Amino acid sequence: GPHAGQVLSLASVIGVEFDLATLIRVADTSEDDVLDVIEAAERSALLHSAGDGDSFTFAHALIRNTIHDALLPARRRQIHAKVASALESGATGPLPPALLAYHFSASGQQSAALHYAELAGHGALDSIAPDEAVRWFREARSLLETLQPDADQRLCDLTTQLGIALRLAGDPAYRETLLQAVAMADAADDALRMAVAALANTRGYYSSAGETDQERVAVLRS
Repeated sequence: GPHAGQVLSLASVIGVEFDLATLIRVADTSEDDVLDVIEAAERSALLHSAGDGDSFTFAHALIRNTIHDALLPARRRQIHAKVASALESGATGPLPPALLAYHFSASGQQSAALHYAELAGHGALDSIAPDEAVRWFREARSLLETLQPDADQRLCDLTTQLGIALRLAGDPAYRETLLQAVAMADAADDALRMAVAALANTRGYYSSAGETDQERVAVLRS
């Protein structure tokens, strides 16, 4: 029925996997009504419990995509904004920066998306997940270049963090990225940021043994 369709539409925007607390928070109906829909959807094999009884997944990505894609883009943005607000308030549990960055970005609130993308990058580094850190620092840097193209210091910092994440992920692109950060700091006459980026640019795994990297040596000497 239409009521079930509304609840499952909200769930589809939250994600392939969603938790009941967030769904109940954003639904314009009672907790009992939401639970009735979830129970009926589970009996119909549209949803499966994720294991703890408080989270569910769509039985197949096609089910979720069909419901999700039937929504108007403006409606999806509206729901993403409601989900982001619920998550940011902490009403549904600890703040998850990656989820907040995703939902704020999808809602069109790019400033908040930038803030949480940067936090998600640092969180991924702390969790020893450099590939995830690369993704989020790239996202943050792209958002910053769009929103605040003159924010040179912050852009330099994000570029340095991206370079560190690339190095830890074993991506040889880290070298050029950190050299770019050094150039940014040098142009701003910022000795501290220049030193941080230069010292982060270690040999890593992709340098050839016995060869001298003249560019990096020149940066360290400067």
